[in-house]
Amino acid sequence: MRVSVSPELLLWAVERSGKSLLDLTESIPGLGNWISKKTSPTLKQLQSFADKTHTPVGMLFLDTPPAEVLPIPDMRTVKNRDLTHLTADLLDTIYDSQAKQDWYRDYALENDAEPLDFVASCSTGTPVQEAAKNAITLLKLPLTHQEARKYDEAFRVLCQRVEETGILVIVNGIVQHNTHRILDVDEFRGFALTDAITPLIFINGQDTRAGKIFTLLHEFGHILLGQSALDNPTLTDTGKSDKNDTELWCNEFAAHTLIPDSLITNITTRELNQQLVDNLARQTYTSTLTVLNRLYGAGLLSWDKYTTWYKKEEEQALEYLHNSTPGSAGGNFYNMLPLRASKTLTRAIITSTLEGQTLYTEALSILGIKDPEAIDHLAKHLEVA
Repeated sequence: MRVSVSPELLLWAVERSGKSLLDLTESIPGLGNWISKKTSPTLKQLQSFADKTHTPVGMLFLDTPPAEVLPIPDMRTVKNRDLTHLTADLLDTIYDSQAKQDWYRDYALENDAEPLDFVASCSTGTPVQEAAKNAITLLKLPLTHQEARKYDEAFRVLCQRVEETGILVIVNGIVQHNTHRILDVDEFRGFALTDAITPLIFINGQDTRAGKIFTLLHEFGHILLGQSALDNPTLTDTGKSDKNDTELWCNEFAAHTLIPDSLITNITTRELNQQLVDNLARQTYTSTLTVLNRLYGAGLLSWDKYTTWYKKEEEQALEYLHNSTPGSAGGNFYNMLPLRASKTLTRAIITSTLEGQTLYTEALSILGIKDPEAIDHLAKHLEVA
């Protein structure tokens, strides 16, 4: 039996999938004819199309594409222009994170959790130096090279310290555990889901090493402001708007936290060269872009020199990022899962399940896995009694 589907809805589903029409046309015989209305798909063919575009099949029977609205404020910009593009990968990632947050909030409240005093403790009128100073104390920064010699090690330590404050941290470069659904770093780098009891930060694992560290602190800034937000942090956004005021504050907060004033106070303009910038970036586990931003903010670079130097570094960073092959963050599954679901949440849900407070089916759903035996394997791996 063939079914009638609007070409407009088919094209909407293609765009929403984040895949190209050419790729889908090659993998779905007949798609071009459905769009041109030469033929109609069978129900089985339409279901296959829905699966490949990650679209609920029921939506394809609507008269017009539904207006999908982000469940959190969209702070993404490119060169001060708002972004409106939404993919199924992004939406599914946000909804999955919200489900995890909801479960953990209930668990935390059952265990007498108290509101976190730092959530919504700041406003965009709070001096970033003051907020950064408090964050440095809270997160025990700066990191020493005894604690972390490489960027990856520094990121792991920072994630652990942020989680120790009570924030859930999820790091993933794919949708749950689906290695065929790679998250696009051009679409977003991270987001924050604020909550007085269980705030959550999501970091796109496809980003650069320095990018993930900066985004982690940027999203921490949103938690301090008490604001949920979807982001692609960039230090080049300078336009004035309520959105940009918030993003500028979070950018400055992240930069001041990672590169405190004490590290640049004694630098003179005569000393400024590429080696100094590179060394300071390595010392603070940041990018050269963040270093240049801090040096400009400290009055050590003129606007012309800053923008010229920044543009050169930005072009190199973008070239590196776009030439990198997107990864599925492979490795030992039991090492990866606590990162993809928050180590704090994973331990909590394993404990709750083994104690009989949470059903195995619910635990598997929240963790995004299918094998019940994985719960016991995770318990041993995380040394949960």
